[in-house]
Amino acid sequence: MKFFRRLFGALSLLIVLLALCILFVPTRVLMLGVDSGGLERTEQGRTDVMLAMKTRALGATQMVSIPRDTYTEIPGYGMDKINHAYAYEGPTLTQETTEELLGLSLKGYVVVDMTGLIELVDLVGGIAVTSPDTFVQDDYYFEAGQTAHLDGRGTLAYVRNRDDTGGDYGRQARQRDVIQAIFRKVASASALSNFSQVAQTLNQYVDTNVDIINLGKLAIQYRLGIGGANIVQLEGEETDIDGVYYNIPLESSLEEVREILR
Repeated sequence: MKFFRRLFGALSLLIVLLALCILFVPTRVLMLGVDSGGLERTEQGRTDVMLAMKTRALGATQMVSIPRDTYTEIPGYGMDKINHAYAYEGPTLTQETTEELLGLSLKGYVVVDMTGLIELVDLVGGIAVTSPDTFVQDDYYFEAGQTAHLDGRGTLAYVRNRDDTGGDYGRQARQRDVIQAIFRKVASASALSNFSQVAQTLNQYVDTNVDIINLGKLAIQYRLGIGGANIVQLEGEETDIDGVYYNIPLESSLEEVREILR
């Protein structure tokens, strides 16, 4: 009888510690969208979407959008565009490069390629987005201010355009909207109630080194978060170096996003 009381006490303490961890200890991950896996592209690819994300149950989810042309130090390769880290050695080097840039550690990365994006959106039953611009891409028509319900291929068209929608910054804004819409679906009450099955299904389309415990914690914190999601753009100056375009991050913006993610 004494053994069972001790066991019950230990389990109760474990549950309390787990609850405190979910409520107060933030989870930081790197969300990556890669320009490969679709449109007959088979090369390693580069990161089109880079979001450093922090979730915490008692606070808003914080997302920092990192321009793909950000000029920074890539360990072992020198100064280069941050999205080249993925082309060199994949997501592990991309995570290491991002950690160096932001001056903080991340639990890991979550990578979705173009095929994965299509499958993932279809998996969650499609997403709703409100386009800030009017444009046509891959035979899909989007009208400014109008909300559209998109399947996987429609979503891919929505995030690809940059020629007449504000350039790369405009495309990044739409990519952030899509990631949030997908995450809301994945972190919905119905998905959380059957998280193990959802995680197994996502495993087919998503490359990640985040363990299932932290993935579950990430989803729960996002669901319980107060204040929704706060998205900040890492800002920089457009610069031409030897005929190559780079985005050199402003130190003031770097300090701002570092503080946000801490």
